[in-house]
Amino acid sequence: MTEGAKARIGRIRRERLKSDGKWNLRVVRHPCGSLAIHEVLYADDGTVSFWKVEGAEAVDEVGDLDELIKSVEFTYTSSLEAVAKPILEMGDLPGGQKPS
Repeated sequence: MTEGAKARIGRIRRERLKSDGKWNLRVVRHPCGSLAIHEVLYADDGTVSFWKVEGAEAVDEVGDLDELIKSVEFTYTSSLEAVAKPILEMGDLPGGQKPS
């Protein structure tokens, strides 16, 4: 990881541009063996209570360039954190929900 990327991640962490502890991004292994990053929600006891069937989007739609940059940085950091955690097996997760 470059020094610039490390600095950006440090700034994101300092500014608390992280999930609230109830959800995060996680790598999920699909039955066919492929891997994807999904949004996962946790119950108070730390177990997965919900996950989005569709993979996580790279960035949210935003109003201006500053918000877009923050969204990209947040997604980048969250994705790095996801790949550092153990892989979740889709078959072990509760039924996923398609976005409304």
